[in-house]
Amino acid sequence: MNERSPFNVSDMILNRLKLRPLLIFDRVLRNQSIARAARELNLTQPAVTKAIRELEQQLDTILFDRNNRGVIPTDCGVLLGERVKSVIAELRYLTDELNTFKGGVTGHVVV
Repeated sequence: MNERSPFNVSDMILNRLKLRPLLIFDRVLRNQSIARAARELNLTQPAVTKAIRELEQQLDTILFDRNNRGVIPTDCGVLLGERVKSVIAELRYLTDELNTFKGGVTGHVVV
């Protein structure tokens, strides 16, 4: 039997995931609508749908239940949504810290 260790599975997921589909996922999650997310992102509905489907394939799970009123996150979609919000927040903090550092506003002083 060819078992994969959790480390290898994690590495595989990290190597396949890209930021853009996660940002698209976050917008669909917040809007509960592929159409509204597409409008906000200035993308076509097929492009947003494709990004979500690819993300679902990469994670091997369904992220949204689709209906005539929009989309509803599955339990896995809710879980991913929480993590994606954290990732986006961390990237914003990183951007702020880098800008502050480059501007010379922060640093360490040893006395």
